[in-house]
Amino acid sequence: MIRICSTLIMVAAPLMLVEAAVELLLANPQTLKSMPGFVENAVVRLYLHRDRIQIGMHPECSRFSEDLLYTLRPGQCRFKNREYDTPYRINSQGLRDSEDALKSPEVIFLGDSFTMGWGVHQDEAFPQVAAALSGLHTLNAGIASYGTARESILLAKLDRLNLKAIVIQYTDNDYGENRFFAETGGLRKSTRERFQRLSEKGQRNTRYFPFKYSYYIFRESLRLLKTPGKSPSLEDEITALWAVLKKVAAAGPGGPVVVFTVRVPLDVYRRFNGLLQKRLGRNPALAGQVTIADIAYDFTLNKGFILDGHWRAPYHRTIAKRLVDFLKERSITG
Repeated sequence: MIRICSTLIMVAAPLMLVEAAVELLLANPQTLKSMPGFVENAVVRLYLHRDRIQIGMHPECSRFSEDLLYTLRPGQCRFKNREYDTPYRINSQGLRDSEDALKSPEVIFLGDSFTMGWGVHQDEAFPQVAAALSGLHTLNAGIASYGTARESILLAKLDRLNLKAIVIQYTDNDYGENRFFAETGGLRKSTRERFQRLSEKGQRNTRYFPFKYSYYIFRESLRLLKTPGKSPSLEDEITALWAVLKKVAAAGPGGPVVVFTVRVPLDVYRRFNGLLQKRLGRNPALAGQVTIADIAYDFTLNKGFILDGHWRAPYHRTIAKRLVDFLKERSITG
């Protein structure tokens, strides 16, 4: 018995040190910058997949939608993770904007968590900053985890009679949803059971159990030993996005549909924009409506939260200023 107890202590003691060290790093993410890269990467992946909660899985901030899977829940809620604690004021359409913004907006911003303002206060999100700088009557229709396809379906529900422009923020994780839309003409079926499963999974991520961090670090290490899956090419991404852009342009005001992408590193960002511009050049009808805004060219991970990666408030303001200048160049002003 003594030998068994000694063995258990010998195993548990270093694991307890790992647990304490990881919790310290999660609670003080700035210390990761002085750590070796593999340590930072491991802790960030642990946070992203096994510690934080997604707002779409937050029971107080989201609600089921039969065609969109979820929207934000009208009213007020608080959304917090390790690096932020932010209040949300959500209108009757389930968007992080005022009720008045739903009435005859001049610009609608479509996008995912970056557009929604993940991690920053409501008036710090770039759509709201752009509205304040330009005098335009705008609507922030960004919702975390939405791909461009879901954003196009959301757009059809909104008041578009007074639109001067639509702004689409694109990221590479839109691809799966966009590809399904391009192949089938719709989205995967939304069911209340699917929404409930995702919500329960998200809430489990925030719960701690003994040796949680050690377990997931070990499991992740085993996963990395396997052959990684093939990522889609930029051409594949643009082909999937193209089908959605045609739908957005058809639903729009006849004015510009402005697209800008968020991605790193810079060479991939430039290649994506270049390939999309070439595709537009081969399709003059759509090129007359869709335009690319080269405004996130200097985004690097140090402009975002250390663990979370989403933009902090200063970069939201930078994007808003560049976007307002872009719209003014095209005579779109308030």
